[in-house]
Amino acid sequence: MSRLNIIKASAGSGKTYTLAYNYVKMLIMNPYSYRNILAVTFTNKATAEMKQRILDELDVLANNKSNSYLSKLQAELSLSDRVILKHAKEAQELILHDYSRFSVITIDKFFVKILKSFERELGLESDSTINLDAEYFVSLSVDRLLEQMNNDEKLKQWIVAMVEDEEGTDIRKTMLGVAKHILDVEYEPMSDASDAESLKLIYKSITEKEEIIKNNLIGKAKLFFEEAQKGGFEKKDFLSGIYNYVISFVDGNFKKPSANCHKAIDKDKIGSSKSTVDDNPIFLESFSEMIDIWQENSRFLNAYKLLNVNFRSFVMLADVYSYFLEVCKENNVMLLAHSIRLISKLINDNDAPFIYEKMGSRYDYFMIDEFQDTSSQQWRNFVPLLNNALSQGEENEDSVSLVGDVKQSIYYWRGGDWRIFEGGISENIDPEYITEHNLDTNYRSQRNVVEFNNMFFEKSNEIFLSTIEGDFVEKGVPEEYYSTIIDAFRRSYGDVSQKVPQGKDDSGYVEVAKCDFKEEENLGRMVQTIEDLQDRGYSPTDIAILVRTNREAESVVSYIMQYKNSQPLDSPYSYDIISEKGLLLVNAPVLRFVISVMNMVVMPNELDRAIYNNYLNKELKNREPLEDVWLWDKIRQLPILEIYELLLQHYNLSDKDENIAYLQAFHSTIISFTAQYTPTLTNFLEWWERYGIKQTVVLPDEQQAIRVETIHKSKGLQYGVVIIPFCNWVTYRSNNSKMWVNTDEKPLNELGKIIIKEVSLLGESSYDQQYQQKVLMTKMESFNMLYVAYTRAKNEMYIFVENGDNKNVVANMSVLLKYTMSKIIQEGDKYPKLIDNDTVLSYGKKLIQDKKEKKLEPLNEYHSLDYHSKIALRLSDERYIVPEIESVGLNPRDYGVLMHKVFEELGSIEELPGRINQMTLDGELTNSEHKELLEALDRVMQDELIASWFDKRWQVRNESAILVPTEGVVKSFSVFKPDRVMMDGDEAIVVDYKFGLNDSPKYLKQVNNYVNLLRDMGFKNVKGYLWFVQKGRIDIVL
Repeated sequence: MSRLNIIKASAGSGKTYTLAYNYVKMLIMNPYSYRNILAVTFTNKATAEMKQRILDELDVLANNKSNSYLSKLQAELSLSDRVILKHAKEAQELILHDYSRFSVITIDKFFVKILKSFERELGLESDSTINLDAEYFVSLSVDRLLEQMNNDEKLKQWIVAMVEDEEGTDIRKTMLGVAKHILDVEYEPMSDASDAESLKLIYKSITEKEEIIKNNLIGKAKLFFEEAQKGGFEKKDFLSGIYNYVISFVDGNFKKPSANCHKAIDKDKIGSSKSTVDDNPIFLESFSEMIDIWQENSRFLNAYKLLNVNFRSFVMLADVYSYFLEVCKENNVMLLAHSIRLISKLINDNDAPFIYEKMGSRYDYFMIDEFQDTSSQQWRNFVPLLNNALSQGEENEDSVSLVGDVKQSIYYWRGGDWRIFEGGISENIDPEYITEHNLDTNYRSQRNVVEFNNMFFEKSNEIFLSTIEGDFVEKGVPEEYYSTIIDAFRRSYGDVSQKVPQGKDDSGYVEVAKCDFKEEENLGRMVQTIEDLQDRGYSPTDIAILVRTNREAESVVSYIMQYKNSQPLDSPYSYDIISEKGLLLVNAPVLRFVISVMNMVVMPNELDRAIYNNYLNKELKNREPLEDVWLWDKIRQLPILEIYELLLQHYNLSDKDENIAYLQAFHSTIISFTAQYTPTLTNFLEWWERYGIKQTVVLPDEQQAIRVETIHKSKGLQYGVVIIPFCNWVTYRSNNSKMWVNTDEKPLNELGKIIIKEVSLLGESSYDQQYQQKVLMTKMESFNMLYVAYTRAKNEMYIFVENGDNKNVVANMSVLLKYTMSKIIQEGDKYPKLIDNDTVLSYGKKLIQDKKEKKLEPLNEYHSLDYHSKIALRLSDERYIVPEIESVGLNPRDYGVLMHKVFEELGSIEELPGRINQMTLDGELTNSEHKELLEALDRVMQDELIASWFDKRWQVRNESAILVPTEGVVKSFSVFKPDRVMMDGDEAIVVDYKFGLNDSPKYLKQVNNYVNLLRDMGFKNVKGYLWFVQKGRIDIVL
């Protein structure tokens, strides 16, 4: 019987190593098995890392180098070194020449692949695209609804009332906030307008029931009040709170009865000691009946109250959805977020062999990483395929591997459901197939860091869960709402205590500082810690500051920058920082200026004019705005790439070193845009408005700067030292978000799932179970955030907690941490390394590091030299000539464009199959063109000289701009862009590709300029080549 292997991988336990080893193991058993393995990750970065790890390990084995895999493979497979080497080489060659079937992909790309395979059945055009930017198309749908509103008074009244219900002030913004929920998995689209009318009829019947209950309650309250007036009784004649409570019901203000109300009924006495109220039985009778009616119907009444202010929003989704389908059809796109239901139907309505036939691939082995973040819908889509693999698998082989860690589940807000991983798998997979394997050793962190986390989480998890259970009991929440979830979460932390590898010394340090949490003082302490770390040999790149929110990240960055500016220039400390917001292109002043100029050309506005003038006055002091009017007329006639290069030259934007990284990143962004869209200025500005806010500078990992990251972004990463300056986040806050709810209670159940604002009243309504579970799951995710943050550090960790008292242990992480540590301290000698004083708890000893300087050489200066000489070499061997263009059905121009696209992002020869495969997936090549092009380039790469250009040893720059100053009254420069520059130490090679058949002396002159520019940059050994690909000729330039 084949197996489904659940691999529980705690932080730092070698998850990537294990996944890559299992993959390589299958390749050694059968080098062709890569064609039938699907490895799924959740991010592009994780996919790239996994692919690289597999290929690297194969390369090591294929070249007979020793590594940790070899001995394990020998032991587990009983194979000799020779056989392992042979199979590794064979698998490596097969993958590199059949890269498109090397299926290590994101979960989104896998589902896209299924959708594309069923285009015909789904009624899609053959050239339709799968788009991930669903919110853009939602915004277009809202805009159409707003246009319709101008011609439909009834719709206008409905939308205005909906905006009032949402307490909004901006109609479009409010509608967008509601409309995005059509993308939720829970949303069930209405088939036609009649469904919306049926919904309104159901709502009408619900309203009628509410009216009956309300009138009954008001009637009982009025009877009580009228009887009091007849008898001349006043507020003082009744027990405290009774009279006012009844009056609130007379006014239709229904609320939960107080303890005094229940006490009065229990004792059959509602009058004060000196009054004769209790002599009249009508008072107690009407009051008791009123309370009974309320208690019997309070959940419904609260549900109706919530429904009343959310119903218009819910119904509006149907209108938005109809326009959404219309917009998608017009743009010939299928949106993945919207298509998840279609994928589910496709998979469940067809057997696995048919799906594989349509996809052109068959998967017998599945590996799913970060499984704890899988949504229930994604899991349901995988189940039929996994069951098929298990039923067809060989005896004692792992057909399915699911890897994850519930303790690191922090994406519940995005649909991730860790309950599937912790017990839910067996609901869909026969338990006989299931085995579990726990990775229980931490290879990341030093011994004292691991011991501290073991000590803390063993204790804190039980305190956390016990406190929550007690709170639920106290509030009277039914046990079935929470007990199963709490038991599963408790089990997931059963493996929290990790082992330390043998040979690790007694190193590592953890410090918990008790602070008053005045932001200025906290941040000051943080900077002192940074300086202390650098005094002890840590470099800035070793240090990460982890925060819970983007606002906290901004505070950290702002404080450090201000502090840096207050220090002397010769300070021995580095305060350079990298943060996600700091790397955003939209925040770079130079790019805000570029965009403002572009906007002013198309449609001037005051904001862009202000940005433009401000930059001219501050950065380009000698320029006058009126000088540039002629430039704007010229810009209107150019494509976006030429516009950018013209602005770059005209305003000398690269003169300042700090601009270079942003300008290069913006240049790459424009190139990516032109590859997908018509490269007009208007199109680019529309695209930038939607996507520009997300574009960032990509910096090398070795960048010498302190990292400022949110805990979410840090997941999966590791740092030498971690500082957590604000370890005080609350465990639950609704933030007025919305949630989907339903109930079995009539007539509410007829509505099905409905979306309602998440407020505490939900916990006292017919939707209370879903609300209580949402609160519980959110609190658990907050606890997991603590685990993720604490397990990023390799050597040292510094935690700042709030100094103060709070009786609710689970309301705030600072309170939980302090309470847990106080319990640990009470255990005395059990933890001898733990030292406690009034302000600091510490565990272990601080480390002294050997200082290691890593110098990065920026390419931020550009020079030019005169043209010199050249030597040409002709390659006459016909095998280097690309076969006839007609064989792949392309004209010469299109062929040249495609060839250029192959090389423009190519690093090494190993990437070639993947590059061509990606072009095929993007629709730039047909399957026949894919095959012919790959074979042709494979023949080209047989040449040793050409192959050497694509060796992994080079640091490669493809189409990077070189700016050369020109003479003139107004300072400007020329831009040169060699196709490929390869660098290794003081050696550099520059290659320019020519795909046409024409020759020109200017080509050689151009390459000669590149050669001399590189020499002037400091490269001592420089060679230049002009490669005429179709001619099979290479000219050497010296």
